[in-house]
Order: sequence, then C-alpha cells, then structure tokens
Amino acid sequence: MRTERRPAKGLLGGMLGLPGSDWTEQDLPGTDFPVSEDWKSAGQVRHVFTHFSLELTVWHSTGCATGTFTPVEEAAKALPSVFAKALALVVN
Repeated sequence: MRTERRPAKGLLGGMLGLPGSDWTEQDLPGTDFPVSEDWKSAGQVRHVFTHFSLELTVWHSTGCATGTFTPVEEAAKALPSVFAKALALVVN
C-alpha cells in the first residue's frame, strides 16, 4: 500500500501515514487526490485527538505505480491509530 512519512513538525510529526489532504474544513471529498487513479469511497473514520475531533472520508484505488509502498501487514502495525482505522476500512 502507498504510504508516506509525515512532516517532522505538526500533528503526528515524523510518523508513517497514508496519502491525504491537509485535514481542513475546506477539503471536499474527492477533490484532493494525490495521483490520478480510479478512486472508490471506502467510508468514513472518526478519530478524537486530545484537542479536536476528526472525521475523514477514506478513498482507495488500485494500481498506483508511484510513491513509497509498505506491505499491508507492516503498515497496520506501524501506522498511528487514525490511519490504522482508515486502513481497516479498505482491507476489511
């Protein structure tokens, strides 16, 4: 699966993550894809951080040929819980 290292500063800094948007209220589902692919909605994830709640719409595709890839089993163990929830929607 495609993964990325999050920026060192900021929320979940330096941790393994999934490609996505900047988590702003202005992000619209289906408008900020990292690459052009055949995207499908996997559902929504709700996660509560200490200072805010986040609701993510999770999209997935197959056949992405660019980026860093991590085996699903390895990613499931290494991802922070918000991304692990998103991964669970896609693989289950």
